[in-house]
Amino acid sequence: SGSDDGKVKLWSTQESGAIMQIDVRVNVSSVCFSPSSSNTVAVGSADHMVRLYDLRNAALPLTTFQGHCKAVSYVSFLSDNEVISASIDSTLRLWDVGDGSQVRTFTGHRNSRNFVGMSVDRDFIACGSETSEVFVYCKAISQPIATHPFCAAQQAGFISALAQCSLLCQARSY
Repeated sequence: SGSDDGKVKLWSTQESGAIMQIDVRVNVSSVCFSPSSSNTVAVGSADHMVRLYDLRNAALPLTTFQGHCKAVSYVSFLSDNEVISASIDSTLRLWDVGDGSQVRTFTGHRNSRNFVGMSVDRDFIACGSETSEVFVYCKAISQPIATHPFCAAQQAGFISALAQCSLLCQARSY
């Protein structure tokens, strides 16, 4: 788990308290485990950065991905070697875990003040928008390959959650 106190905590269902803690020292908005290693986590934070940690030696991050202009709201692994991040700067960014470089910036959706939902599936990323639409991106293309509106402009809200499946689901904030 991650929280506004700047700490990432690892929990066990067999223990009453956290079994490990990483002091990130800035509000933590998202934590995601690597799909292939239970020792690797990506952490998104309010200081516009994504940090990659090895839990076996978590005093310092393995890599810090820098490029967002505002808080990072979500992080996820697309593969063992790729991390995707969403920010309230209205961008998604794809990062190379191996060399720490930014591979691509995705634009088109609007996310300037709310944390909108994001879901990944291999080469595809779906994210919500403050325009009450879902945007779908292919990791090879910076612009959306599909969009889907959920309601009329006068009823507009923002998409705050997405589920990973072949169906689009909506969770709306009022």
